Amino acid sequence: YGAPSAGNAWWNKVKSINKAFPGLVQSEADPSCFTLTRNSTKLIVVIYVDDFGIFHSGTTAGKALAHEYIEHFNKHVGKPLKVHEGKVHEFLGLTITKTQTGF
Repeated sequence: YGAPSAGNAWWNKVKSINKAFPGLVQSEADPSCFTLTRNSTKLIVVIYVDDFGIFHSGTTAGKALAHEYIEHFNKHVGKPLKVHEGKVHEFLGLTITKTQTGF
């Protein structure tokens, strides 16, 4: 990762890109978490260094919103995000279980 300031530069770039995505709001409780609700569709973006968790409400609209975010992000960085789609069971050592009312 190079110089000690490289991490700050990356984080500032990520925040700038996310703030430019319409409706995406940075959490006050956890600055590495960004959320968006568009109609009844939810998008949650969680970032840890260069690992991104992009979660949506599981609907066709949710999937489209996630792809819209990924395209927006990739347009603004030189190296596109590698995306692995599917149901998530674990992220950064946390077990994720989906219930009828959400996560």
